[in-house]
Amino acid sequence: MSDNYTEEVQPLFKLLRNDQAFRFVIVYYNNYALVNRLKEDLKQQFPSKKIARVDAEKSTIEELLKTYYDLKEGIFFIENFEDVLKEVTDSQGVETPVFKIDNARRRSITTGLNLRRDSLAKFPISLIVLISARAGALYAKSIMEKMPDLWSFRSWMVELEVDNSVTREPSAGYSNTVENEVNPVNLTEKQVELERLLKQLSEVESEEVGLNLSIYPQLVELLKSLGEYRKALTYLDEWYELASKEDQAEILF
Repeated sequence: MSDNYTEEVQPLFKLLRNDQAFRFVIVYYNNYALVNRLKEDLKQQFPSKKIARVDAEKSTIEELLKTYYDLKEGIFFIENFEDVLKEVTDSQGVETPVFKIDNARRRSITTGLNLRRDSLAKFPISLIVLISARAGALYAKSIMEKMPDLWSFRSWMVELEVDNSVTREPSAGYSNTVENEVNPVNLTEKQVELERLLKQLSEVESEEVGLNLSIYPQLVELLKSLGEYRKALTYLDEWYELASKEDQAEILF
């Protein structure tokens, strides 16, 4: 398997060794194995540096900033950063109430980081955002538009690529600070339960509102536990449309 890993990361390591100040580093990758390799090499190259991580797909700006400021110095990874560079709508191009809330969360992260550039820069931290190839070729343009101040200040770009014959990209299954360990048995049980709920939902008549309303909460929670957040939002939106006005407020919360 051929890749450009060495030529891309060596200048970064040199930069971080010679510069103990704040750095904004953008890492674009088409295979998560290269990200794992980068993390391990950073641990070996800088064993005294503390490391923290958050998942942009699951976090708020408040959670992200708290983890960053608590770190004080070291290396700070933001996983799945491509998620906050987009705006989500339904298949008709409509921003539903549920999507509106999540899009606002996304904007709060990019805007919040950009506005706090000077505050972030007071800490000797390498802020590394990880962007999957799913973001598309225009990811840099999105960052420049959404975060112009941070982009223009001590930024560095790394593009990690492997040969296109690699067929699958491992996922970045991280929660804030602590890595997730998936129990294969529990995962299998959850997948079986997911198939059961989806089958049950497909077989229920639309007029059987009560039964549908009992399935959607289970389905959304199960998808969340499996890390299928986009699918969870889709079913959350369906649940919202079916629910009473009183329950809709709770669903949005």
